[in-house]
Amino acid sequence: MRNFNSKEKKFWDWFVKNKTKLEEFIDSNQKDYSIYLELTSELKSYNELLNPELTGDEEGVYCFIVTPDGIREGVEPTTKIIYSGPEIVGWKFFRFRQAKDKFGIKINEVDVDIADIKILRKLDIENKGVDITVCFKNYEDANSDFKTAGFLMLDHVVGEMNMLARVDAVDFLSWNDIPKQEETITLLALRKEIEEKLY
Repeated sequence: MRNFNSKEKKFWDWFVKNKTKLEEFIDSNQKDYSIYLELTSELKSYNELLNPELTGDEEGVYCFIVTPDGIREGVEPTTKIIYSGPEIVGWKFFRFRQAKDKFGIKINEVDVDIADIKILRKLDIENKGVDITVCFKNYEDANSDFKTAGFLMLDHVVGEMNMLARVDAVDFLSWNDIPKQEETITLLALRKEIEEKLY
């Protein structure tokens, strides 16, 4: 295991001790959340800005993702806890939500897929930043679940690190309110523009 202080050691000792329960949680399609809630509590004891996500990949590897949920102050502790982790057979550890080509999310009555989102953007090449407007097919301004879903879609498709490092402002709009003269792009095209033009 890499060098780390007692706070990191305390967390990873707990993780290793509960590895089997965490694997069972992922394999069970997440029916009993008690071990996940314990994991959340342990991670927040390390740093209150951090949140865990657990999943499995196509190759049967268990994945533990630490996210600061878009809060820049959480970047350093996210990096520190992941880089201090041990090698565990059958597991991969990730800083931040990783960019995916396919992603959808359902929050209460809000059900969103990549195809339901168009993006307006204003690139600032000189300062390596971008302001974006997330345009939903059936957006309702009074329903905050749209904004929550929008930020999660951005993290998962554009990538949380890209969001933290390069996106300056995020706004929300309905497809019906997109100005006719404005060009929209997809979430995947936004990720490509950020990675090709702003780094």
